[in-house]
Amino acid sequence: MTAATSEERLLELTPTIEYVYGRVLELENLKYGWKHVKETSDCTVHSRPSKDFEGFIFKSDGLIPAPPEVVFDLVAPGAGKPGRGRWDTSVHSSEVIEQLSTDIDIRLTRTLPVFMSLISAREFVDVVKVTREDDRIFTACVSIEHPDYGAKSSKGIRGTCYPNGLFCYRVQGNANATRLIQYIHSDLGGMLPQSLIDSATPSVMASNYKQLKAFLKKEKF
Repeated sequence: MTAATSEERLLELTPTIEYVYGRVLELENLKYGWKHVKETSDCTVHSRPSKDFEGFIFKSDGLIPAPPEVVFDLVAPGAGKPGRGRWDTSVHSSEVIEQLSTDIDIRLTRTLPVFMSLISAREFVDVVKVTREDDRIFTACVSIEHPDYGAKSSKGIRGTCYPNGLFCYRVQGNANATRLIQYIHSDLGGMLPQSLIDSATPSVMASNYKQLKAFLKKEKF
């Protein structure tokens, strides 16, 4: 059987992409029903039950001292952009494995062990849509199956991302600041107790903001 071209895969995935795009905007517009689970000097983290699996959606919200374009390239790298692994100690690598269009690609992300190695390395294969608007840049993302990256080829336990994304908002009156909102909506797979994941995720998310700020300062962005 002949492998599908990128154009054919885009056509096949279009309904999924449109669905997850709508779900992510729905998430961003949900103002009620979130439970406050963590707060640091860098961000706040909230959660709500998922309707996709027996777990939670986590939302982090905080300010980053850099323009949205710079922040976006660091937190959601595309082809030729800086890798998240340069600064995020929970991520081994994040790479584009197939570019479907100018704003849609398929990414392979491999994580590192976290939470004192109680959570081992994971691998995710996701389709990602990037949207750029006057006041924000954001992604809509969900896990998919890819013929070149089956579960048996995984270098870690294969996880599943349900509709999720991140938003980089311009801050009015400050061109060198970004309001960064991130959603984690993932089933990590394996035999992990859900209580462990629920405890670890807010801390990992909060650490992201601290690490990103330190990296920006060190690299003088």
